[in-house]
Amino acid sequence: MAHAANVNPAAFQKIFATVPGLRAPGVFLLLGLLSGAAVRAEDWPTFMHDVARSGVSRETLTLPLGELWNYAPPAEPTRAWPNPQEGWTELPKLAFDDATHVAVAGDTVYFGSAVDHGIHAVDAGTGARRWTFFTEGPVRLAPTVAGGRVYAGSDDGFVYCVAAADGKLVWSARAGAGATRILGAGRMMSLWPVRTSVLVDGGVAYCGAGIFPAREPAVVAFDAATGRELWKTPALPKTEAAVALAPQGYLLATADQLYVPCGRTAPLAYGRADGALRGSMVKAYAVVASKGVVSGDYGVLVDDLFYLGSQNELHCYQPDGKHVATWKEAAQLVATRDRYYRLTGQPPPAYGRNTAERINVVTAFDRVGAGEAVRAGAMPKEAVRWTYKEAKLQTIIVAGAHVFVGGSNAVVALDAATGRPVWTGKVAGSAKGLAVANGRLVVSTDNGRIHCFGNGPSAAIVMKPAAAAFPEDAAGARVAAQAEAIVQAAGVTRGYGLVIGGDGARLAEALARRTGLQIHVLETDPAKAMAARVALAAAGVYGAKVVVDLASPTTPNGLPYPPYFANLVVVDPAALGQGNVTAREVLRVLKPSGGVLLAGTGAPDAAWSAAGTVSAANLGSAAAWTKLVRGRLPGARDWTHQYADAGNTASSDDERVRGRPEVLWYGEPGADKMHDRHRRSEAPLSREGRMFVQGYHQLTKTPLLLSFDAYNGLPYWEREFPGAERLDITQDCGNLAVSAHGLFVVAEQGCHQLDLATGATRKSYAVPARTTGVGGTNGAWSYVAAEGDLLVGSTSAGYQFSGAIFAYDLRTGELRWRYESPAIRNATIAIQGGKVFLVEHRGQAAAPKVLTVAEAYKEMAKGKPKPLGPTAPYVRTVVALDLATGRPVWARDHDLSGCGSWTGSLCLTAKDGVVLLAGTYSAYGKPKGDEDERRALALSATDGSQLWNRAIGNRVRPVLVGEHVIGRPRSYDLHTGEPTMRPGPKGPTPWVVPANGACGQMSASAGMLFYRDGYTVMRDVGSGGPLLTFTGMRPGCLINIIPAGGVIVQVEASSGCQCYHAIQSTVVFVPPGAE
Repeated sequence: MAHAANVNPAAFQKIFATVPGLRAPGVFLLLGLLSGAAVRAEDWPTFMHDVARSGVSRETLTLPLGELWNYAPPAEPTRAWPNPQEGWTELPKLAFDDATHVAVAGDTVYFGSAVDHGIHAVDAGTGARRWTFFTEGPVRLAPTVAGGRVYAGSDDGFVYCVAAADGKLVWSARAGAGATRILGAGRMMSLWPVRTSVLVDGGVAYCGAGIFPAREPAVVAFDAATGRELWKTPALPKTEAAVALAPQGYLLATADQLYVPCGRTAPLAYGRADGALRGSMVKAYAVVASKGVVSGDYGVLVDDLFYLGSQNELHCYQPDGKHVATWKEAAQLVATRDRYYRLTGQPPPAYGRNTAERINVVTAFDRVGAGEAVRAGAMPKEAVRWTYKEAKLQTIIVAGAHVFVGGSNAVVALDAATGRPVWTGKVAGSAKGLAVANGRLVVSTDNGRIHCFGNGPSAAIVMKPAAAAFPEDAAGARVAAQAEAIVQAAGVTRGYGLVIGGDGARLAEALARRTGLQIHVLETDPAKAMAARVALAAAGVYGAKVVVDLASPTTPNGLPYPPYFANLVVVDPAALGQGNVTAREVLRVLKPSGGVLLAGTGAPDAAWSAAGTVSAANLGSAAAWTKLVRGRLPGARDWTHQYADAGNTASSDDERVRGRPEVLWYGEPGADKMHDRHRRSEAPLSREGRMFVQGYHQLTKTPLLLSFDAYNGLPYWEREFPGAERLDITQDCGNLAVSAHGLFVVAEQGCHQLDLATGATRKSYAVPARTTGVGGTNGAWSYVAAEGDLLVGSTSAGYQFSGAIFAYDLRTGELRWRYESPAIRNATIAIQGGKVFLVEHRGQAAAPKVLTVAEAYKEMAKGKPKPLGPTAPYVRTVVALDLATGRPVWARDHDLSGCGSWTGSLCLTAKDGVVLLAGTYSAYGKPKGDEDERRALALSATDGSQLWNRAIGNRVRPVLVGEHVIGRPRSYDLHTGEPTMRPGPKGPTPWVVPANGACGQMSASAGMLFYRDGYTVMRDVGSGGPLLTFTGMRPGCLINIIPAGGVIVQVEASSGCQCYHAIQSTVVFVPPGAE
């Protein structure tokens, strides 16, 4: 992929204006103002000043300061990762892009932008733009200035070196393993983004590339002068769960070691000379006991010690990796020659406790005389010199005689000797980044703003975007008319757009102003790409609304975009058929199930006609245009109920999901909207590419429902829904179902039918009244299924049980039928082949104890997973009802011994004329031996007669895939119960997969099996062989990996987990050969 050159100031000066008195700097004096000229003026050439990230400058500023200028991005930056659930178990561990951090050298301030993808240089005294160098992805970390050059990495996967004076490219180099692009946090990016700083020292530039431990991330060293690669780290050995390379944040360096923060997992140390792995920072420290605290992207080197942490405690390591100290109540540490300055951060939340308003403390300690006590983190009281207390303090630095502290809407200067406040400046937002250089203080806030304070005149320079990027001439009028016609013809106003050919940038801007689309423009001419970027940036729309991608027309991998990303594609007549702009490539990038293509051709390609609905479109020009509305992918299937379908098979039977997949996109929803993983909430549902997910706001105790697009992550809707949560359902039933009629949500006394597109409630159904003395009261609605035109539900009779099952006609809203019973086990209700199957208790043997939810929780808390009812041979009645009428078709008593306890794990699945009864279990650790006694009973769906009964040794709930029953570790024929065999070099051998694992259940497509074995594991159904172990990401404790719509959607389900897993967000995978 080609890259842009620099942009000179003349192109941008029109968007800045000096406005005396506007945004008057809020500066006032407090106590002890200092006077005199700035002492020892010096640069701040990298984040936190130097490669040790010390945050210390020798320069003393002359106070008071006035605001010289401020910068506001055209849109608020989008963070790289979702945050954890607020008020639950942990603080954010990934904060490297919490502000637009800066480097300052001479009279220039340098910064990168996650909004417009540029590396920027502005005049330190006035804020006037000097130059901008555009990359092809967000630039999330501060640049480094060294030797008259500026170094920065981008989410596009490249490292850039440009001249500090004018921004001209000196060299660029791909740091990652390839050119694959994905969507990440709503932005186009490389699968191997550069999410670390570029550390430059000793003539070498170091960086990290890649964020997914399973996809070959690396640490790379380049010759700083030429860009020649000196070394790249090999794949990381998988020796410990906590040791995973996911380089993110600001690198640190001593003379011979490079320290690499890895976000949610532990930092790693490499030799600077050769890139050899020196060790992980969890060495000699209990990984399990630490619960993920030895992680995060904050670190500082003090003498020979490395301090790191993210949960309001800092861990101290020697160069050999030995853990020597833990500083409690410490978020940040700054050390000068004679003092430590410690900032106490926000305490980690504890299961619902909000700690955001707690007072923070800056404490100054003497270093001299503290000796080993200081080194061990046990500060002697006599060493404390002063403290400063205030709420919501964020960061500290030391500059000569002052300690500067960033806080909420303010930055404060403290006298370094006494701790007295001597000056306060107002800023917009939370001050996350501070830099002092050459007589000025630069403050970066969490909304992307940059404020500069100094001793010059207080005249703020304010960004004023132009009204439009392009002239309002005749050509502009034609483009505007075309944009109006496109919006009317396509009906697409949200999501991602792609414009190819013609006056692409001008059309993209016109579309962006009329819609909420984020539009990519494919450009093959570097000069045209640069001109378009300059014009769009001047108008304030570049990056957030329009992105110009520069690519060779003959790139071997086709169009430089991931499959299925675009909601709207517009192809100019002259562009189609040129280079990579082929009919099949254009179709590949178009979103299935509703994506719209408008192409300037009167003869649609055969592949388009097969992919959806083709018609002619009138865009107000003489040229003929074709409109394609893409339909469902052939062979793709939905996931409509808790266990895939109303038959509880846990397999979508999606034919497209086969082979080793690749990441398609990652992002929201994140842990901030999810229940704790241990609560085992409802599985996500999927229909025609729309996902429906149960969420939760911990601090407000409010259940959520969310819907987003499976192919590109576009959020469709989100709403609070009191009562719409169903937890701990491993041995119960879910409360969501989806069909063409809508999304059905059970909430307490009723079931609510929601519009799929908007989430609005269209109709509500009540639990029908009982007609006999059995079946319980008209209590809560328990089971739910949507099958054809029927809504099937049940009346709750306690945790895991119902007293009646019934069906509503969705066409009329009338009750169709109701069947009453003394006790129906919810996990045994299934629908398949026009019948409703269930298991009920008709008084055989002793009646089981039916628990209330509170009683069930109490038993769980005891830590004794023994069945609460009878475990000896027990007989229950298996019943088949006619789905249309509710009349019994057959009822048979069967001995269910070994198939899971009546009050614990018994479940029922049905497929292809077979009804299967077995137990639901959780596979913790290694097998215990009693698994061999676990059985499965298969019955004929026609008459309930036994087909087979055998021990299957299942460690988890069985899934029904094709003709197989897979219980892990083994597989059996669904119809005969015979072991599944697979070919081997010495003849057929039994199908088997590793028995070890963790909590959570399996899910499957027609060709793949998904489950947790420490991390996300994907296996081939046919052979049982591994396809992908996605290290660094853990599934939830029930089912959250959904193979549907031709993709694999792993919805975030690790909320509350503090362990060393690098990835905590939703990640979607696409199988090979997507088109």
